[in-house]
Amino acid sequence: MVDTGNDSFPVVTGAITAVISSLSTMILSISKLPKLIAKYLFNENEDRSMTEIIKNIQSYELKSAQMNTLGKNDAQKKINDQKADDDEDMKISPVPSQSDVS
Repeated sequence: MVDTGNDSFPVVTGAITAVISSLSTMILSISKLPKLIAKYLFNENEDRSMTEIIKNIQSYELKSAQMNTLGKNDAQKKINDQKADDDEDMKISPVPSQSDVS
């Protein structure tokens, strides 16, 4: 370091402090960034949601096959009889908002 006057030591000390502070902030940011990305990129309830979607698709296909096999009127009557039981199974839980995740 070149000594250009009486106040060069405080200037150099202040510059070193600023550089160390900046580097530590960058290192902490880089280490925390993947955790934040993973938190908002991947749904924690993905398995449950996929299971519900598949169950709903299978239920729909079963009802569609019944309508084709039994005839439209007979199938509609059977579907209406089972509707109360199926309504609970057909509900899909909403995707949590960001306020629920935090």
